[in-house]
This record gives sequence, C-alpha cells and structure tokens, in this order.
Amino acid sequence: VERLTGYDPATMVGDAALDYVHPDDRRRLVDHFTSLVTDDEESTPRVEFRFRTKEGSWIWVETRGHNRLDERLGGYVLVSREITERKEYERTLSALHEATRDLLDAENETDLCEIAVETAQNLLDMPISGIWLYDEAEHALVPVAQARRSQALLDDLPVYRPGNSLSWEAFETGDYRVYADVSEAGPYNDETVIAGEMILPLGDYGVINVGSGEVDPFDETDVKLARILAANTEAALESVRREAQLNDRQRELERQNERLESFAGLVSHDLRNPLTVAMGRLELLAEQCDSDHIPPLGRALDRMDDLIEDVLALARQGTHISEREPVSLPEVVREAWAIAGDDDATLTLDSDLGTVSADATRLSA
Repeated sequence: VERLTGYDPATMVGDAALDYVHPDDRRRLVDHFTSLVTDDEESTPRVEFRFRTKEGSWIWVETRGHNRLDERLGGYVLVSREITERKEYERTLSALHEATRDLLDAENETDLCEIAVETAQNLLDMPISGIWLYDEAEHALVPVAQARRSQALLDDLPVYRPGNSLSWEAFETGDYRVYADVSEAGPYNDETVIAGEMILPLGDYGVINVGSGEVDPFDETDVKLARILAANTEAALESVRREAQLNDRQRELERQNERLESFAGLVSHDLRNPLTVAMGRLELLAEQCDSDHIPPLGRALDRMDDLIEDVLALARQGTHISEREPVSLPEVVREAWAIAGDDDATLTLDSDLGTVSADATRLSA
C-alpha cells in the first residue's frame, strides 16, 4: 500500500474508505459492496475505481470483494491491484481510434500525414516523428510531414533511397523495426540526434518513423500503439488515393461527355442539314418523273436519317440500351438487304431465325 499510494497503512486505519476514492467512482464502489451481499464466493465481481495517493494524484485500482458480513469479521475483505497502466493504455487506444476518423476525413495525402505525425506526438507522446512516401519517379522515399516538436531537432529531412537507410530496408521488406540504439544498427547517418527509433512501413505507400533522443525508449505498449497508428494511416492513405482515382475518373468522364456533346452537335448540324436538302430534292424529283431509282434512294435517305439518330443517341446516352423489345430477325435482315443488297445476289432466309430481345434500330445498324 505504501509503495503504490505513499500512505503509511497504519495511519489509514479507521478512516472512511470512500474519502480516498474519486468522487465520480464512489457510486460504483457502493454498488459493488451492495452486490456482494447476494453474490456467492465463486462469482465475486470486480470493480475499477480511482484511488487518491498521498501526493494528490490518482491511480486506478481493480478490487475484488469478499462478503464477510455474516462471519466474525462482520465486514468485507478486499483484494486490490493497481491497473493504472492498463487503463491508460485503454484510454490511449480509444483516443487513437477516434483520431483515425480524422485520418479518414483528410482530403489529401499531405493533410493526412500531418494528422498522423501530430497524433504520434500528442497522443502517443512520440514527438520525433515523420512520414516518408514513396515517389515512383524518383524511386525513393521523400519526406511529406514532420511533427512540430521534432522540427526543432531535425534540419533537412533526408530522402531515403535503396542502400542508404534503415528506412528503405524496412519499406522494402515490409517489416516494422524497433532499434534500441540506431548507432548499433547500421552504417547510416552517424551524425543523427536520434538514439532509439521505430520504423513502421505503410504498405506500398511509405514509412512512418518515430524516434527519441534516448536509448531504448520504447516499451511493448509503445510498439503496439505505434503499429496501430501505422495500420490506420495506411488504411487512410489507401482510401484517399482511391478517392482521388475516382475523382480523376469522374473528371475524365465529364471531359469525354463534353467532347461527345460537341460531336453530337456537329453531327446534328453538318449531316442533318444536307440530308434534309437531299430529301426535299427527292420529293421534287418524284413529282417531276417516275423512276425505279426513286424508292431505293428514298429508303437510303431514310436509313441515313436513322443512322444520324443512332449516332446522336450513342453520343448523348452512351452504349447503354434502356429499352428492348422482341425483334424479328428475318424482318431485320430484309430491311438491311433492301438498303445494302446487291442486284446480282440472292437473299435466302432460314425460317428458324426467330426473334431476339433488342433495340430494333441499333440491331439494324
């Protein structure tokens, strides 16, 4: 008790127990005592609460109570252990997942990386942190973000290339690395102010580095939390890049649609106007003379009109066919033959051609 709380146990005897408990946790402890009256020995519950130390700080305690009210003792036996470190880990882990929401809401990679390094600094208490992303053009890891508190310690951030750094080795292998003393880890950058360092790959995107000026600064909890941050950062980078690709695709589709609209206008104006003139002239010709060439010519002009409509539909609506109907294949063949058939050839139809579900106009085209 004295080691954890600073109190001499003898001086606490006779005091009100709840006076040492955080006000926000007293109700929980009272409820715990109440539950002991009905619980059997094997299912004795545990309760967590904050306990005030002699210095005025608070430590977390987990207590298991035993009901001894009906025995000679006439009270409770409590067995407790400190869980401050575990509670702090749980709190940090919860806050880390909250920070992940900010990562996923970032609009671009630079903002995302700045959020990640500031999270490492403020939440994980890792002030020397930075992110390097892979640049395909340079075939190198280039720095994109650095925590504010580390800027005072580091001048120009290096570019990591094959064969010049531990960071590139970690990126290439995909394995996270923890160095108690980087001076003993390899021949790179002997003048660095960083003593202990963690290097955590971000998949194919890059690495996040967390350093300290002290040797062997990281415990197991630090490593776990840093790996969670790295995993969340990698997932957010993937989301941002996927969103960027979708936006690029959307912009390209919009540009294509603009070009198609322009093309549709060209088709409508430059082709339909001469066709209208040709149809009008054909009507006048039919009034002036009777020729076997006039009906085929009329069908050909009608077919051209249909083709222009099809081209406009394709340009404005794309290749999607929204309406289908049963279409007789023999009828489609005969219509096509009437336009493109050869006088020296003979058309023979199989009576079993049947029907298909299609857009009749597009099928004829």
